[in-house]
Amino acid sequence: MKNYLLLVVACIQFCLVGYSQSDLMNFEKLSLDEGFPSPNMMTVFKDSKGFMWFSTFENLIRFDGNEYKIFYSNSKDSTSLQEGFIHHMFEDSRGRIWSSGGFGIGNFKTVQVYFPSTETFKKIPIETSVPALTQNLHKAQNYIWEDEDSAIWIKSISKCLYKITDKDNGNFQIENFRINESHADSVFAQFVDSKNNFWLGTADGLYLFDRKEEKFLKYEDRIDNEFDHALGIVEDSKGILWINYRKKGLYSLDYEPV
Repeated sequence: MKNYLLLVVACIQFCLVGYSQSDLMNFEKLSLDEGFPSPNMMTVFKDSKGFMWFSTFENLIRFDGNEYKIFYSNSKDSTSLQEGFIHHMFEDSRGRIWSSGGFGIGNFKTVQVYFPSTETFKKIPIETSVPALTQNLHKAQNYIWEDEDSAIWIKSISKCLYKITDKDNGNFQIENFRINESHADSVFAQFVDSKNNFWLGTADGLYLFDRKEEKFLKYEDRIDNEFDHALGIVEDSKGILWINYRKKGLYSLDYEPV
């Protein structure tokens, strides 16, 4: 037993030494002194080409590892950056970068898409008239994702879910799905699973967006109507959802896709 313990200790020491010598992370500081263009940063995003994107209070910065390119907002140019104060960024299957931004906690006033082939931006005309401040700062924020048909979905806190379809290389069709008033103001979690189903965790329980009926359905009604406050949603490698409820605890859900 003593020899076994000594062997384990020796193995641990060997692994720690090996890690410390060859696998330590190398951190490099990027600041004004090192040439970074702004002292302020809101969002960091890496695209499929390896470019790093940094949003500031006013501009959007792209870094290729050597040089910075700054995208500025120009009110006289509709193809320029529409909003630099970006909260969320997402790259679609065509390499276009979608973003939501604007001043305020937990909201946005602008949705825009960046076209890499022309390095231009386009503002997406969707409803953004939401309060500058929200009462529940812990609630779920804006969310952007792409489904299997290459449609872009945007969930905002303005009680709306948007579906944006590209009809002709940048000419978008926008559909609006209203989130039920009963739970729209109390969204704690949101999640898109591996089957492109969209889930909301609310104070009233777990809701699933049925794309055939084009509305949100309360999922627990099939099981038990006493579920409330779905605070977190994740999916494991087997496609099983795990939901954290405030009172009921942790539940697993092996559901049928819609």
